[in-house]
Amino acid sequence: MNRLRHFTPICLSLTGLLMLATAHAGIPEDLNAARDAFRVKDAARLEQLANRLDGTLGAPYPRYWQLALDLDNAAPSRVDAYLKQYADSWMSERLRLEWLLSLGRRQQWSVFNQFDAKLGNETQELNCYRLLARQAGGTTLPPAELKALWYSGAEQAKGCLTLLDSWRRQSGLDSTAVWDRMRLALREGRITKSDRLDAARATNDWLPAGEQLDLRQLESIYNSPTSYLARLSEFPKPRAAREVALFALNRQAMLDPAQAAALLQRWQGGMDAVDRKYAWGLVAHWASFKLMPEAVEWYRLAGDTALSETQLGWKVRAALRGKDWAMVKEAIAAMPEKMASENTWRYWKARALAAQGNLDEARELYQGLAGEYTYYGLLASEELGQNTLNLRESYKPTEAEVKQASQMPGFARGMLLYQMDWKFEANREWLLTQRELDDKLLLAAAEYARRNQWYDRAINTADRTKQLHNFSLRFLSPYRDVMKLHTERLGVNEAWVFGLIRQESRFASVARSAVGAAGLMQLMPGTASWIARRIGLAGYQQSAVHDIDTNVLLGTSYLKYVLDSLGHPVLATAAYNAGPGRARAWLGGKPLEGAIYTESIPFDETRDYVKKVMSNAVFYAAVLGDPYISLKKRMGTMPVRGSVSLAPDAQ
Repeated sequence: MNRLRHFTPICLSLTGLLMLATAHAGIPEDLNAARDAFRVKDAARLEQLANRLDGTLGAPYPRYWQLALDLDNAAPSRVDAYLKQYADSWMSERLRLEWLLSLGRRQQWSVFNQFDAKLGNETQELNCYRLLARQAGGTTLPPAELKALWYSGAEQAKGCLTLLDSWRRQSGLDSTAVWDRMRLALREGRITKSDRLDAARATNDWLPAGEQLDLRQLESIYNSPTSYLARLSEFPKPRAAREVALFALNRQAMLDPAQAAALLQRWQGGMDAVDRKYAWGLVAHWASFKLMPEAVEWYRLAGDTALSETQLGWKVRAALRGKDWAMVKEAIAAMPEKMASENTWRYWKARALAAQGNLDEARELYQGLAGEYTYYGLLASEELGQNTLNLRESYKPTEAEVKQASQMPGFARGMLLYQMDWKFEANREWLLTQRELDDKLLLAAAEYARRNQWYDRAINTADRTKQLHNFSLRFLSPYRDVMKLHTERLGVNEAWVFGLIRQESRFASVARSAVGAAGLMQLMPGTASWIARRIGLAGYQQSAVHDIDTNVLLGTSYLKYVLDSLGHPVLATAAYNAGPGRARAWLGGKPLEGAIYTESIPFDETRDYVKKVMSNAVFYAAVLGDPYISLKKRMGTMPVRGSVSLAPDAQ
């Protein structure tokens, strides 16, 4: 609902509350008290509560907090004992990561190697410490891996900076290599007034003393690039001044690509080819982000300059809107292998190949995607001629399997924490436990979650299966009587609304986002009040937003309103997430294929949101027994921007 957000679902069923009160009596109170003791560093109170919780599902938490009070000085034997005793808890993995980072910071490499193990949530800093540990043991580090770190341009943790500084000294990197790293750091990052060590600040320390940049000047340029650029009559020659000028140009392009392009046209006569192409890459990126048709031509002026992954993605999007299939194919070919293998780019490469007449190659790519139950899987299947959706026969877990899942410590602990409203920890416990399960136990766990109205985990767990599937779990449809009542009354597609709610709240009726969006359909307070007045809902109070019937009434009414205002479900879906004004502004000067419109939405969250809601609608239609409407038909064709007029209250 016109916001970029993370939601925190809260759903305490009566059954769950009764189970909590009986099977786990006293644990929630003690766990909350132990957390409070940890926060105020009351070691004596924490020890008392830890003793009381020993032998219960809550035991890993206070014992972890005891170690965390002074982890740097913890005895390795204590850490090892914890890791072995609580291996079935997410807290064990968390402790191992924090312990390894502590050992890395203190360069205790022999102990580090004893405790090192593959983790489910690896970090770049941990991998840098692993390289440092290997180096300390006499291993020659792979230059390609170090070079990739050096030229990443991204902010890096202290462990990685230590590694790179060591490599810089040993390999004799000259100032040119440091300047090249600075260029990437200034392109990828932003200068802030905070004290954290970002890529630009760290790189600046490695430049010769007389060549270092004035970071305060960069902060000033970031806030007001126009005033700085107005003082430049031509592109400067010294390396430091060139990098500052390009940083200012990039910032100006973020604000006004056309103005930046005009400036670059004046400069380019005094620029060498490398700087000129690099600068056009900067301008083209922001022009494509702002959906300017000129972006295609400006990308051509960038020539063979090395573009970042972000720039390459936007080059594809600009080419799609410009129907330049050769450029689509060229940009995808320039992507790193890992990026090019993502479903997004495999699909659009297939489309580019097909548009250029390479039908056999396109078909091969489509076939590789078609077996997946995803947005691109559906689109690829339809390109291959699919005109119906035959979901594989569902597997229904047995009662014995559901009982087995419910008795697994990680799932039981996750359910306890969920019912305590410790959502982050509950999800982590659940994710760790499901990591190595086969399809049957995954579906049993999903059913266990469903029975306890933990719909988020039910859906996400059922989504992980590889061979055996249960689409009624993957695409849950609770509250269907309420849904049918309001969708039929308003004439809104029920499968579409279910698909939207699945993405919005995962059916948590009292979900609340970080910015205040609430209920099944995640209504913002102002939107809820406005639509309540518009439909004449007398006596509406904000507290009613968590009532299922009221929330669905308001949400479907608002969805119907934006659908009528904008004229297309794709636009209405984008509007529900980012606002009607933005959804309209993203239209083009010519009609756009719905999939191209969606692919070029500038907001990452909204782009992903529209894809998932619209593909969810196809799957829900199949699960609910509705007539098949292909995803391509649902996506349709977007009208020209000027043909869609919004009433003032829809802006």
